[in-house]
Amino acid sequence: MRTRASSRGMAAIDFEVSVPQLRCFLAVVDAGSVAEAGRRLGMSAASVSKAITRLEDGAGVRLLHRSKHAISLTDAGEALLEPAREAVRAAEAFAGTAAHASDRGDGGIVRLTAATGMVRHVLGVGTCLRKGV
Repeated sequence: MRTRASSRGMAAIDFEVSVPQLRCFLAVVDAGSVAEAGRRLGMSAASVSKAITRLEDGAGVRLLHRSKHAISLTDAGEALLEPAREAVRAAEAFAGTAAHASDRGDGGIVRLTAATGMVRHVLGVGTCLRKGV
């Protein structure tokens, strides 16, 4: 993995890691095959394989030994398996927290005060206003 020092003293990654790529990697490891991982993810086997190849190319390490009959983790894949799981869990926690925060946001009842004619014209709700809906 290529890294460089950042101004905050943490190592910065010189390539993009996507959560979908990590999910594909984890699914292949958990399923034991690219085809089964694709079925579980609702993706084609080719798409799963391509995502893992992009992840490996970006990181500059081979994560999986692939043969026609078996898939196994390389040493690098073994070392990166748990960090990949942690990254996916963190991304899911982030998405859940963001969704919860948006639920608490700007929802609610909107009350407008305007002349009835204008409301009918702008909103097109003349019938609703007359029926009390």
